[in-house]
Amino acid sequence: MSDPPAPQKLTLTSGAGGPVLIATGLFALFLIVYFVAPALSRVKNRPPGDGSDPATYGFVLDGADLDEEYLVAAQLHRDLVRSLDAPEKMEGTAVVAFNREEYGKYLVPYEIVVAYADGDAAVAWPLLQLRTHEVCNDMVGDVPVLIVHAPLSGLLVAYDRRVDGEVLEFGHSGLLHHSTPLLYDRTDPLGSERLWDPVTGVAVAGPEGSGTASLKRLPIFIGHWGDWLADHPGTQILQAPKGGLRERYRRLDYGSYELGKKLLYPARSPEESLGLFAKTPCLVLPVGNKMFAWSMADLSQQVGGSGTLTVELQGEPFTLLVKDGPHAVDVQNAAGVRVPSLRSMAFGWYSANHAELGPPLQVEAE
Repeated sequence: MSDPPAPQKLTLTSGAGGPVLIATGLFALFLIVYFVAPALSRVKNRPPGDGSDPATYGFVLDGADLDEEYLVAAQLHRDLVRSLDAPEKMEGTAVVAFNREEYGKYLVPYEIVVAYADGDAAVAWPLLQLRTHEVCNDMVGDVPVLIVHAPLSGLLVAYDRRVDGEVLEFGHSGLLHHSTPLLYDRTDPLGSERLWDPVTGVAVAGPEGSGTASLKRLPIFIGHWGDWLADHPGTQILQAPKGGLRERYRRLDYGSYELGKKLLYPARSPEESLGLFAKTPCLVLPVGNKMFAWSMADLSQQVGGSGTLTVELQGEPFTLLVKDGPHAVDVQNAAGVRVPSLRSMAFGWYSANHAELGPPLQVEAE
């Protein structure tokens, strides 16, 4: 009986297509290195957070001044919404020329801006960019500024970023508390970052617990671009976005959300206890250790569109300069100096017991 034939050896000869197979293998290896490896690296180096459990975002939540029922993971990880850090600017007086030369206007006089001045230095931030990035770390003169705009709760507020002589830099934690984003300080050591409530400016979580630090509110202007530019002709403004970036900004529209009744994330509503629609835009005025709120529409209605209101809070007189189209309010003290205020939907200040409805105001006679 003869032995079975030995199996043939596969050799990569030119006739057997060896070079082609080798080249194919090398190309496949190249694809793995070029595409898959960076993807795996991004996953490995991705900021903390799994999109569902607040505990996975790397913050110390034990002892936090947060209501767990209203604390949710709203983003896949930290900083999914990227902050604006030292953004480029243009001269405010150049906006008119830009509107004329470019397709589509960047900013018109009646649009709302957030603005701040430190001596001769002045900067304005349009809502167009703020509603996309939500957090802006910037400088105005010698003042390191934090601007926060949370479209889901309508929050608009600004702080000085200095705490105990150090300049902090803030990012989006990926967490919401009462549908308002919690911020974190990127200058803190990894794993011990504090969480900050942007409504109060207080650190509400961290290794040392809550209430260990607070930010100073800034007296920002929240009103019509034309009014700010007239008072500060040397102001700078965020560089106008062009092309695809401008379209991306403009596509992010919260109009239907603002008009609808439904909240996207849990928060206590003032409708039953105060009879106030949850998304009512409000002026919030901090005085001492208290905060008082009024409906922006009610203020405008009280003065017939535009006018002046006065009120005394904690023994201190204030003047509210109300302007219509769209609603804007500037608050001054007895010396005529602008004081810190913020804007928020009603549930934003009510749900976390940040403020209370303000007392009746008096219409100032012309």
